[in-house]
Amino acid sequence: DLDPGLPAVLADASRMTQVLGNVLQNARSALADRPEGGRILVRTRGMAPEERAIFLEVLDDGPGFPPELLKRIFDPYVTTKDHGTGLGLAIVRKIVEEHEGRICADNPSGGGARVRIILPLASEPAGTPMETPGNAQH
Repeated sequence: DLDPGLPAVLADASRMTQVLGNVLQNARSALADRPEGGRILVRTRGMAPEERAIFLEVLDDGPGFPPELLKRIFDPYVTTKDHGTGLGLAIVRKIVEEHEGRICADNPSGGGARVRIILPLASEPAGTPMETPGNAQH
């Protein structure tokens, strides 16, 4: 559910691909044990003009985050899986923060899990070429 009219953010395309890939992989893993499958929704929206930011969120209809881990879910070595290092979401948080963004996770009242990434708008007006080495317009 992508908003086509969003203003530009300045972000490193490969790093944001890593962020989204990791969050989507976690959502897929949360749904893997469900025989009926599940649903993952990726949504983008603008925020209030004074916020000068957009948000991207990934929602799934899986079991949600364990409540006892929710406050620490972005800390290193915290995991809900039997395998893995628990570094994926810690790395995701670091990348988002390097882009001067914020990230949070919760369990929506309707069930499932949600990860919301808030990224600041680019300084340049929309439509201005902003690509520099290592960065790409999104």
